[in-house]
Amino acid sequence: MSQMDSAVILLKRATELDSATKYEEALVCYQEGIQLLMTVLKGTPDEDKRKTIREKLENYISRAELVKGYAKDAKRAGPHHEQIQIAEDAVGFSYATVFSRFLDGSVISVDIEDPYVRNNHQAIVSESLFSVVAIRCV
Repeated sequence: MSQMDSAVILLKRATELDSATKYEEALVCYQEGIQLLMTVLKGTPDEDKRKTIREKLENYISRAELVKGYAKDAKRAGPHHEQIQIAEDAVGFSYATVFSRFLDGSVISVDIEDPYVRNNHQAIVSESLFSVVAIRCV
């Protein structure tokens, strides 16, 4: 799957979540989709295609800014989602270090919505997360 295909899938999902007023989840999808689309733009030599991609980027960025405001309001009202950027080839990040501030004995359940597990390696990574949750929340 190309980066453009991945961007399209993420941005489509973002608009679906946005329409369903799931702003925090939509914002994460917008951010990731926009980032992928910017990468595609950098690698596109055809000026007509670049112009089209730039226009789409401007529209998605504008909408993402609005959704960001809605997500802030939703965050104040209750549970929230958060995106953490980890640079490629970065070390020292594990589920324990990233999620430990959220996981303690007071946690009685963890809900995972739309886990995006499509491949075997994603299932293995999910299992690692579940292990950290089980250990930290006992």
